[in-house]
Amino acid sequence: CQNHIVLQACAICFDLNFDELRLKYVPQKPDLIVFSSLYHGGLMQNYWAYSCRSYFVGCVSDDENTIISPVGKIIARSTNYFNYVTHTINLDYIICHLDYNRPKLQNLKTKYGSRVKIFDPGHLGSVLITSETEEYTAMDFAKEFELELLDEYFERCRRHRSIPGKVERHTVK
Repeated sequence: CQNHIVLQACAICFDLNFDELRLKYVPQKPDLIVFSSLYHGGLMQNYWAYSCRSYFVGCVSDDENTIISPVGKIIARSTNYFNYVTHTINLDYIICHLDYNRPKLQNLKTKYGSRVKIFDPGHLGSVLITSETEEYTAMDFAKEFELELLDEYFERCRRHRSIPGKVERHTVK
């Protein structure tokens, strides 16, 4: 996606502990969140990446530096020998839940082979789909195969749960 304008978001230091900033970024879906800090933030880095559907680059002084995928998986990290990290990321991506998409994903992979990557981080139920060709974008794949994107899936589930009788309330005595 050579003509893609990269939408970036930033966070510093203790910001990872405050949902107010993260919740402002969620609807914007930045391509990249850059985090510079003396504080690592632990699992919050992964959570920010996943909840914002963004790549997350964590630059932490005197600690591990990471690049995290939009499905919350660390894809590159610094080591005890090198205090920096480099990695190529593909910003032409979408995220889909596996429900109702599995056969479509198999058909997508069968048709496009190495021109598409479908990454399953495990234990999440969602996959990261990237286009590996200039011919088609990840969104082109979604349209062609009628893939339901992750946020669309969650919204459909919310609507279903709001139907009276679909989610039972239990009273604890």
